[in-house]
Amino acid sequence: MDSQLINEWLEKKVSLFMYDFSLSLYFFDVREAHPLDTFFISLQNNIVLYRKHSETTTELYRKELRQGLEKLKAEQLEAEEKTLEAYKKSFAEAGGSDEDKHSFATMDAGVLDMQNHFASADERLKTQFFEMAGYFNKSSLVIVYALLENELRKLCGLLKTTLNKRISLGDLEGKDYLQSIFDYFDKVLEIDLQREQHFLSIFKDIQFLRNKIMHNGGEFSIVKNEELDRIVKSSKGLLYLNTNREEGIRILGISRIDFVYEKYDIILSFLQKLIWVVDEKLKYSLLEKRLVYLFRYLTDDLDITIQQVNKVKNGWQTTFLIDTIDFDYLIEYQCKLTVVEAKQTTINILNQIESDKKLERLNQQLLENIDLLTENILAGLFHPEKGVNIQLMFYPKS
Repeated sequence: MDSQLINEWLEKKVSLFMYDFSLSLYFFDVREAHPLDTFFISLQNNIVLYRKHSETTTELYRKELRQGLEKLKAEQLEAEEKTLEAYKKSFAEAGGSDEDKHSFATMDAGVLDMQNHFASADERLKTQFFEMAGYFNKSSLVIVYALLENELRKLCGLLKTTLNKRISLGDLEGKDYLQSIFDYFDKVLEIDLQREQHFLSIFKDIQFLRNKIMHNGGEFSIVKNEELDRIVKSSKGLLYLNTNREEGIRILGISRIDFVYEKYDIILSFLQKLIWVVDEKLKYSLLEKRLVYLFRYLTDDLDITIQQVNKVKNGWQTTFLIDTIDFDYLIEYQCKLTVVEAKQTTINILNQIESDKKLERLNQQLLENIDLLTENILAGLFHPEKGVNIQLMFYPKS
């Protein structure tokens, strides 16, 4: 390669580096998110944080149990050695048959007392752990429901303001706050949640358990309770009932914290569907603002028109038109954005637009910095801890 070609190659590399650097800086401007966007993103992040706190606390309980059992085991080994020496001494000093010597030595050395002591200590330690873990699991479930109900009430207030409604949630609210919230969405906000009714059934079960834990300490009458029995049976062993016939009660227990973790995941799934339902009511203005932020590098006079939003398996597909009235940079092409949950985050871009250097460089930046999409554009629309597969297609307007 001659010196001229080398210089041209270096100049090209330097210019690309500078260009990419300036484009990266372009995305340092914080996107001015709508209050509803902020609500959904913040709530999902809080749910993840709550779950991590719960996991940390549970692990601390388990660590404390492990340490206690290890200490008890060490004490038992030491006691067994001492008892064995005492047993040998008593056996040697005793008279009679070997069987008589063994019986005497066992009693004199306190073998059975030692064994009973450590068996009781082991059982007591485990019982204390499971009791504390059980209390924590119940309190965690109460926190899950409180988070759900309180945040949905806040959302109703945000939507009342956004949609300029005169009637507030308080005007409709009855004793069943959760049902009142769903009724408010339907009757006042006119947001259709029929497709998400199965979530309401799950939330009602959480509400049922929460109320009994809060008001009765998780105690139920021994009389058959079909709703309770159905919930316990469907938990696949994560819930159980201890019967106290003397007091005529059944006491609810949560065997593993996984029961609570499942509820965190269900609430996250609900929120990721709810934000799309809300945006549909807003004629996808939230999504439009996100896309304008993404493509504003192309021109200051950018216009995004959402043409169609379809649900696909484990995700969503959006078709939109990008155009501008900037006479120095006339563009008018369509784009299809498909995003589905995946094990790892990946991106694929198909560009059928010829001779648009700005778009080419923007696409290259997205390929090299996928976080520009996941953190700025897709936040709140998908599970914050899962990967996504992103398919982006540009083609001429038909």
